[in-house]
Amino acid sequence: MSLTTSNILNNGDEGVHFSGKAGVVPQHAIIGNVVSENNCEGIYIANLSGTLTPSRVFGVRVLGNSLVGNGIGGGPQPCSAGAPGILLNDSNVNRVRYNSLTHDNFSLIASSENIIGNQVINVGRVKFEGNSDDNELTRVCVQGDFTSPADSFVIADSSGNSCSACTAIRPDTFHILTSGTASGK
Repeated sequence: MSLTTSNILNNGDEGVHFSGKAGVVPQHAIIGNVVSENNCEGIYIANLSGTLTPSRVFGVRVLGNSLVGNGIGGGPQPCSAGAPGILLNDSNVNRVRYNSLTHDNFSLIASSENIIGNQVINVGRVKFEGNSDDNELTRVCVQGDFTSPADSFVIADSSGNSCSACTAIRPDTFHILTSGTASGK
């Protein structure tokens, strides 16, 4: 399935929700969309994984999307304000590149070995939690406004992640905050 150059606005739940089951490599693409002001996540990838071979077969490619102000909260679905613009949940070996997030967060929960690069996150944060291990970040810029985000990169109970040429500008509290069993390369 490919979703390209669409406007996904003001939904009562997620803007885009792709999910699957273990053992199936779907090779979906979400490319060049505008995803804005959805009550819950902007783009939610659940239980979709590629295969880690020498040539890496990516399960989902999320490329060149513009996300603004998702995670409003309320609406017909029970979600809280602050839901991420992009969330990978139990999803491994995916590629997420060239996206712009404004007033949106980027989160991984129990998601490993993903390639994340060339992301610009304005007034939002990057968060790894629940054994989100061995992810590769390159050129991820998180820019705050001295009040939000509180912390630019949050790593909780996740290890082996790397961040090359990443930038954190003007968070309220910490550039990088680790907790639990967090470690990195």
